[in-house]
Parts: sequence; C-alpha cells; structure tokens
Amino acid sequence: VYWPCMLKAAGLDVYQHLNVHGYWTLGGGKMSKSIGNVVEAFALSDKYGGDAFRYFVMREMTFGLDADFSEEAFVGRLNADLAKDLGNLVARATTLIVNYQREAGTPAPAGPEEAAIREAAATARRGVEAAMEEFAFQRALAAIWEFIGGVNRYVDGNQPWALAKDPLQRPRLDRVLVTLADTLRYLGVMLPAFLPDAAAKIRAATGHTAAPSLADAEIGHLDRLPTVQKLSGLFPRVET
Repeated sequence: VYWPCMLKAAGLDVYQHLNVHGYWTLGGGKMSKSIGNVVEAFALSDKYGGDAFRYFVMREMTFGLDADFSEEAFVGRLNADLAKDLGNLVARATTLIVNYQREAGTPAPAGPEEAAIREAAATARRGVEAAMEEFAFQRALAAIWEFIGGVNRYVDGNQPWALAKDPLQRPRLDRVLVTLADTLRYLGVMLPAFLPDAAAKIRAATGHTAAPSLADAEIGHLDRLPTVQKLSGLFPRVET
C-alpha cells in the first residue's frame, strides 16, 4: 500500500508487475539463524564453485514458489547435470576435435542428423527466450539440457572415434567434428546467464572472442573446422 504512494510522491511510475521469489526451506522447515539451520551460500560456493551453486538454485526452484534445499540434492545436480551431461560433452567434443583437426579437410554435406541438431538448437533458444520472459529459470535450463542430451546422443550415434579408423569416412568425420564445434560455440552463447565462468571457458576454448549475444546462438554457419583447445574438468564429479 505504501510503496505506490512513495513512488508517486517521488514522481516515479508505479510498477505494473512485481516478481517475488519464494523461500528456500531446509528439511521442509523455515531457515532460522536462531535455530542454526541455515545454508551458507558463500561456503557452498567456495566448496563446489559459484557456477554450480548458481545453477542449482535456478534449476531447483520454480520462481515464485518455495523450494527445499539439501546438500545431497545439490551434489546430485552437480554430478548428473554439470559433470556428466555438460562437462562430459565439452571434454569429449574438444578432445575429439583436437585429436583429428590437424588432418581436417572439406566436410561432407550436412545430413538429417545435423538438421535435427540445428532444429533442436533453435527450439532450445525459443524455449529459453520464452521462459526468461516469465522468470522461469528452471524451464530455460531444462530447454538447454534437452539440447545437450540430444548432442550427447549425436556423438554416441556417430562414433567419431570409429569414423577416424576409415580413411573413406574422413569427410563424414569432419562434418561431425564441425557440428560439435558449432555446438560448443552455441553453448558458449546460451549459458552465460546461468554458468558465466563455464561459458567463458567454453568460448575461450573454441576461439570465440566476441561478447556473447543471443543473435549468435545458431548452428549451421561453420563450414570448416576451427582451431579448438581441449577443455576437461569443467565440473569435476564430487564423490559422495
């Protein structure tokens, strides 16, 4: 009641919509300093990394509703989503590219699998844009992780390490590697709002020096394999 009056008195426009996040609970109960059941955010960031903590609070909470915090759930997200899904993809994609980029030639034409990756990237971008308009951070991250899962399946299905054994498959191998390089650049643009440090490392490893912009979040423009550096250990697995 008082805030609109104060804004009007100051000659400022009254807000039309107010976004209010929910509360984090611990063990189903309200946190309290007097009781001592609080989450030390800085301590957890120091222990597991700021990106990991940032990811968990945005991925686990539906904005506007309460959410329950536990270190076990935090570590579970870190190991499954960050270490296994994203970290593993970045590590093996950069390693494959570095191992085979010296002999890279003209890639084979993109096929249906590459078209599916491009469409998945476009779908994820649309999903992120729509979700962020509604402060639905968990939906935005779910859209990106759906794309990451598709790329991991693309690697498993094409088996570039097997293609490398057959000289006749070299153009196809180059197409797969170019697609992976394109994917890494895409993730370097899509992730800064959620994982700023990891996204910066991905961009550096792929030679993407420009400031990240959603306008660059597209796949399909690369026609040659760029110089890439290995990037492993992006999110080390935590032993529980």
